[in-house]
Amino acid sequence: MITEKAGVVYVVKASLFFPEGFSIGGNGKSNRLEIERDGYGNPVIRGSSIAGLLREEVRKDPRFGELCEWYFGKPLERNSDRSESRLIFFDTPLKNLTDESMHNQICRHTGSVSEINKGLFSMEKVAPGAKGELFFCLNTFPEDQDDDEALLEFLAECLNGGVLFGGNTNRGGGRCFLEENRIFCERFDLARMEESAAYLDLLYAEDRKLTHFRTVARGKHRNRFLVKVVFRIPEGQDLLCSEGNDFSPVSCLNADGHEYWKIPGSTFRGIFKGWMSRLAAREGVSLADNTETFLSQGDRKSEEISQITDPIQNLFGSLGNKGRIHFSDACSNRPVNRQTDIQTRFHVVIDRFTGGTNDGKLFQNDVLIAGENPLLFETHISITDASEKEVAWLSSTLQAIHLGLVRIGSSKAAGRLEVVSVDLLSNPARLQFNTIMKGI
Repeated sequence: MITEKAGVVYVVKASLFFPEGFSIGGNGKSNRLEIERDGYGNPVIRGSSIAGLLREEVRKDPRFGELCEWYFGKPLERNSDRSESRLIFFDTPLKNLTDESMHNQICRHTGSVSEINKGLFSMEKVAPGAKGELFFCLNTFPEDQDDDEALLEFLAECLNGGVLFGGNTNRGGGRCFLEENRIFCERFDLARMEESAAYLDLLYAEDRKLTHFRTVARGKHRNRFLVKVVFRIPEGQDLLCSEGNDFSPVSCLNADGHEYWKIPGSTFRGIFKGWMSRLAAREGVSLADNTETFLSQGDRKSEEISQITDPIQNLFGSLGNKGRIHFSDACSNRPVNRQTDIQTRFHVVIDRFTGGTNDGKLFQNDVLIAGENPLLFETHISITDASEKEVAWLSSTLQAIHLGLVRIGSSKAAGRLEVVSVDLLSNPARLQFNTIMKGI
């Protein structure tokens, strides 16, 4: 734990907050993805996962990229000396409060449900609003104090809105923040016996208490365009984003113990990708990764498709590159009230060829309605290294949703959302977003 040469140890403690929860690690059983758990059965973020996530952020940053191996260790290779990591991350346990959601495996080429593995699966997630205690140490030297302080500040900014935790982040979860925008940090000089003893006491204590803290900025190091959008169901309209076989609106269990209605981030992702692809095509952009290209390959998995780049694929990701856009889950502003929030609708299946009804095809579903106290849904949309064209497509899609050209959910006759407010939270490149959004 303590290197022979290092004479100084920084100890950092922080409370992590996950507004939409996350799904990380664990085992997959059949078509169910389970999260990672510790020996007590509680959800846990492994220290190795945190280290890998932050190592990548350090590696990409121009200020600290060259120091990445100095702090995180050098990989073991032939004819080279091995160096251990100076950063030691401990596991972060969370309360055993989880939620589960169902998803369809969507083929990115055709936009339809995948037929290869039947497409339907469920995913276990840590409940939205979950909190966990992060604890890690930095072993270093007295002469490196300035670099160490800068690195710790950078890591704290990453954890305060600059990174996404877990797999399946494209389904709406993974955002992380520091509670009260602060971390606790203390420095121990191991050359002093009393400080070395205090460090060991702290390291093996059940309740690690630190008194010195510092305020941390929210992810300013990232070149990330970030906007907050608040939607509501207009008067006289209804909405159905359902899961399962009961045709009921999707909801989630929050860490506060209450149930909230939810529009999944994956729903927004699919809607925005479809409309932005349409806008790009109308502008004459060649979308190489399309249905025709995919179907022309037959059953062969061609490497050419994964290597094709076009603006939409570059933004939303593919087999060849990681996506740069993220949509958070939009939970309702108040807990579920089934007596006032939903109504039951009855439908008859219509034969699309004859226009007549199908015998015995009467069914019903529940929909969310505006009501006297309209529900509000807040989502955060972020784009890393956004371009002017991408921001223009984003704003045009928001306008299309507001005007009712793009519908959300299972029915084209319903699913109308209205944009209540749009707040620009971060715009490092000073892109012309506010000017474009004047139409709302």
